[in-house]
Amino acid sequence: MSKTIVISLIFYLIFAGKVFAEEPSAVFAKANTEYQQGRYEEAGGLYEQILESGQESGALYYNLGNSYFKKGQIGKAILNYERALDFFPRDADLQANYAFARSITRGLDERGTVFARFAKRGALLLARNEYAWVALFLLGVLAGVHLMSLSFNWRRNLQTVVIMVGLLALIFHGFFWVLHERFFARRAIVLKDSSVLFEPREGATAHFQVYEGDPVEVLKIQDSWGKVARFDGKEGWITTDHFERLRRGKTNQ
Repeated sequence: MSKTIVISLIFYLIFAGKVFAEEPSAVFAKANTEYQQGRYEEAGGLYEQILESGQESGALYYNLGNSYFKKGQIGKAILNYERALDFFPRDADLQANYAFARSITRGLDERGTVFARFAKRGALLLARNEYAWVALFLLGVLAGVHLMSLSFNWRRNLQTVVIMVGLLALIFHGFFWVLHERFFARRAIVLKDSSVLFEPREGATAHFQVYEGDPVEVLKIQDSWGKVARFDGKEGWITTDHFERLRRGKTNQ
């Protein structure tokens, strides 16, 4: 068991180091200056430049979302606000801007089933880096309990109870981490108004309509088509240039 804990700790330390990487400060500062002077196109281009270099942060996505909002690109604004939620799920300014952007879209309110609402709240329970820290803490507690049990020769039944409680806490944490990863991996934002079709081909019968800023779940990619599901359960096909996934690096192709 000790070897497993050590390996897990090493893995999470490597992961945490990747999560907490900083964005290039000089370009970020220049982009902020452009934004403050009302040059939103230039600011957005600089923020995108940082993202293309492989760096990301909640502040970067939040500022990029604001730039798109100022340019009237509501879909792109909502997309980047939701990406920022991966880092700052409880930030009041982010939540306010996100809610306002959602309020001026033409789509339906995202209500869905009770489970869907629970899944979304669970996915945004903690930020990405907070999941890493909680996992490190729980693994550290388990390692400490195990070492103490060896040092102080605890009674076997007490040792078993403590370790089982720790494992259950780790499993519970893992459940919400899976919700978090599934939410950000499969969720996408519609970037332009589109008819969702019954089949992945031009001229197919329209099933329902989605609008710029609407959230959808990507179920399948087939050539230049994506099968998506709306929060009310309706499914259909739209071309991949009409939406973008939250998780960068997951291409629409």
